[in-house]
Amino acid sequence: MNEALWVSFWGSLLCYLGCAVFTGVQLGKDKGAATLPLAFLVLGGVLHTVHFACRWIQQGQPPMVRQADLFVLLSLSAVATYLLAGRRLLQHTAMGWVSLFALLLMAWQAKEGHSVRPLIPALRSPWLTIHVFFCMVAYGALTLGSFTCVWILFRPPAGNSGEGKGPVPFAERMIQIGYAFLTLGIVTGSIWAQRAWGRYWGWDPKETASLVTWFVYLAYLHYPKGTRFARKAALLGVAGILCVAFTWFGVALLPGLHSYQ
Repeated sequence: MNEALWVSFWGSLLCYLGCAVFTGVQLGKDKGAATLPLAFLVLGGVLHTVHFACRWIQQGQPPMVRQADLFVLLSLSAVATYLLAGRRLLQHTAMGWVSLFALLLMAWQAKEGHSVRPLIPALRSPWLTIHVFFCMVAYGALTLGSFTCVWILFRPPAGNSGEGKGPVPFAERMIQIGYAFLTLGIVTGSIWAQRAWGRYWGWDPKETASLVTWFVYLAYLHYPKGTRFARKAALLGVAGILCVAFTWFGVALLPGLHSYQ
């Protein structure tokens, strides 16, 4: 199992690096030039999935609690979402920074090692896997969409991108997917909260921050996305990812039922 972990980890890292490098080298060339980076990204995603499965088997519990494990799942979610739903909308540029995002998160989790701690009673529930899975898919898709919004702020579209492709349609599609999974994450979290703490909602800091994030992205989805409004809509997308960051990291500094220290 340790050998499989090692091979899948370094293999996925090398594939993501290859995708990023070849995307940069071939940037601006015809569509056929994207074949090699795409192959690297797909192979990296496969090895990434194997690595996540190996961590699950090794730990004997869902690898969805430690920061390192969540980074593995978050980056895998971003890669899978791009390949399944976003590749045809924005190919070359997005493929490069999707691979870089996965590369950085996978490299970051390596320093934490593979130590395993037993789950505390509140986390020993099948709802852990369901809730965290929905949230990580949401965060992966929202990260892709909001990062694209940053790009739009600095390089606003000059006109109609044609065929529904380009950064604006890509950002909107990613945020639509992320919003749907965020909604599922909030709903399943509420069900889990009722079973664990006896109430569906208690205005805990993480619950409140999640709801604020939900409303910010709702505002983005309802804002016009035409050429005149693209940058203003992008600001909402950037505000959304800041809310995601606070929901994940910021609320850990506040007292609440979600502080499992």
